[in-house]
Amino acid sequence: MEEISAIARKRLEERLSKAPKFDRKACLRELVYNRYRLDINKLFPDGKYAFDKLKSESEVRAILQKRIQQILDREYPMQMKEKLKRQAQQEIPCYHLGDKVTITIAYPGQAVMRKSGVLQEVTPQNIVISDQRFALNDIQEPPAWAFDVKAATRKRENFLYYHYEKPRMLLKKKLEKTLTEKVFLEFGWVKEKGRLISLQEAYSKYILPELEKKEKAYYEKLREQLEIQIAEEMRREGLLQE
Repeated sequence: MEEISAIARKRLEERLSKAPKFDRKACLRELVYNRYRLDINKLFPDGKYAFDKLKSESEVRAILQKRIQQILDREYPMQMKEKLKRQAQQEIPCYHLGDKVTITIAYPGQAVMRKSGVLQEVTPQNIVISDQRFALNDIQEPPAWAFDVKAATRKRENFLYYHYEKPRMLLKKKLEKTLTEKVFLEFGWVKEKGRLISLQEAYSKYILPELEKKEKAYYEKLREQLEIQIAEEMRREGLLQE
């Protein structure tokens, strides 16, 4: 009986040595792809899965910010900002002392008049143009705030903010939301439990245990199949009884 067991063990050892080995790389690729939708062959074209050589978080974030900046500069270039500044200056009047001004005046019961001259003085109620004083309440055009440099400047700044800075800021937030995970994944950083971690960390914590489990199951199944096969052979050879 011991002799028969030795024959069976020898055959099993021989066939195990010749059987296809567990393909750890193929299994690793499958596990990573199924869990993170990441093709590590694209990440490591040379086939060497050097997870410790991946870019750091700060390096990937710098790449992300550069890409976002490129899109922002394309969609909201500096030329657009300068054009909007000029538009604000044209559409939103702002008068300083010494500027030449033309105003439209409407006194009760009188025809509308236009007066031009050099702006000499501005008070909360009046302006003086070429030695003539006019009440701001009587001036139809330009609006009273046009003679308040701070108020007019603020309106110009608001114009630029709502037409350039705010939409640019909103686009930046949108890009950060839509591109962050995508760019990090491109460089081997995956999302796990709500945070981004390197594939090196993901491998040791989540992938390796699964990989070892599958490898163990593979060899257990292979051994079981070979044992059944050898037992059937030995029965046919008369070495084992039914």
